[in-house]
Amino acid sequence: MSNVNELQRRLAEAREAYHSILQRGRSTRVPLSEYSSAGDKVLEAERALAAATNDQYAVPLNLGFNCDAGVSGPLLLQNDYVTFLTFNAIEISTDGSRGKHGTACIEFDLCYWTTFGYPNDEALSGHPLYGRGLCAYRIFDVHNSHWGRRKTLQNRVAFPNTPDFNARHLIFTFHDSTFECLCRGIISASFFLAPYDEVFSTISKKVLGRHSDHEK
Repeated sequence: MSNVNELQRRLAEAREAYHSILQRGRSTRVPLSEYSSAGDKVLEAERALAAATNDQYAVPLNLGFNCDAGVSGPLLLQNDYVTFLTFNAIEISTDGSRGKHGTACIEFDLCYWTTFGYPNDEALSGHPLYGRGLCAYRIFDVHNSHWGRRKTLQNRVAFPNTPDFNARHLIFTFHDSTFECLCRGIISASFFLAPYDEVFSTISKKVLGRHSDHEK
C-alpha cells in the first residue's frame, strides 16, 4: 500500500507540473519540448500506478512511425482471416525526431475482436484507458487488458474449460477515430512513401492473396 501511495503522489505531482506549464503558456512562450516532456511524465506515472494496482494500462508501441495528427485517413480491410489497417503516418527516428510523411500499413495475425470508430481525439478522455497511459495520435500495447478477460469469460459460457485467453490488445488513436483489436500479433508493419493509389493496390493484392490461401 505504501508503494501505491507513493505512486499516487508522483502522479499528482506530475499532473500539477503539467497544468502549471499549460497555465504559464497562456502568458509566455513555452517550448513544445517542455510541454511534451511534462505530458510524457504524466503518462509514465499513470502507467506505473496502474501496473502496481494490476489495472489495465496502455504502453506506447514503437513501429518506427506514429499516426498523423492532422488527417489520419485510416482504412480497415478485414474478413474472418485477414486484417489490414492503413493510415497516414509520420516516421519517427531513433532519437525521437519526426521524419517524412507517408502511409503506414499493419497486417495483423488473426484478429479475434476489433472495433473501429468512436472515440475521436476530442472524446478520447472518455475511453477506459484514458488516465492509464493512453493519449492521442499514438500506437499502444495494452497490458492487463480487460478485453482479454472478457473474451475468456464469454467463451466459458459455452466451453467451461477455456483457459485464460492470451492475446495482444492493440490501440491506434487517430484524429477522427480509434482502432482497437485483440490479435495474436503483428505480421508486418510497413511505411510507404509511394502515392496512395500504388500503396492501396499493393495492399489489395495482399488481401486477395491471403483470402485465396484460406479458401483452398
